[in-house]
Amino acid sequence: MKTKHTQIKKSLIVVIGLLFMLPTAILNAQDCRVVEAIGNGTKELILRQLNDKTRGEVYKISRRKKLIINKVETIGFKGCRVTVVAHVTLKRKIRRDAKGRVTISGTVSEFNRNRICFNNTKVDKIRLSNTFRIGEGFYKWIANKVLPNNRCYSVR
Repeated sequence: MKTKHTQIKKSLIVVIGLLFMLPTAILNAQDCRVVEAIGNGTKELILRQLNDKTRGEVYKISRRKKLIINKVETIGFKGCRVTVVAHVTLKRKIRRDAKGRVTISGTVSEFNRNRICFNNTKVDKIRLSNTFRIGEGFYKWIANKVLPNNRCYSVR
């Protein structure tokens, strides 16, 4: 008899907890729709700010290789998810340099009229000239290790 009573109490606590979390989940879904609408509407301004901050940024891959961000080409919002495509150059000391595109995705953690913050960023795809697919996979793995995770940019 005691075990049934204890199980009912635990179930009730879980249900009450879920009810308190439900309005938060609904608000977050609405916020993500707002982020998508405003983000795609102000895409050019955000691109300009991203390029001002990231153009020419260098990430050291090894002692012989550096990845340089030339330009952020596009940015797109789908809910709270953001996808960025950047044109990059891979400087190498032994082989010819490679040029190509990197697709990065992440989550918008903060978005207001002053700034936008991204977290959970990861490299989804790398396509480089003068590089085999296995090499691109290696660069993707390295880039995910050195890519800054929580970054904020001013949008004013």
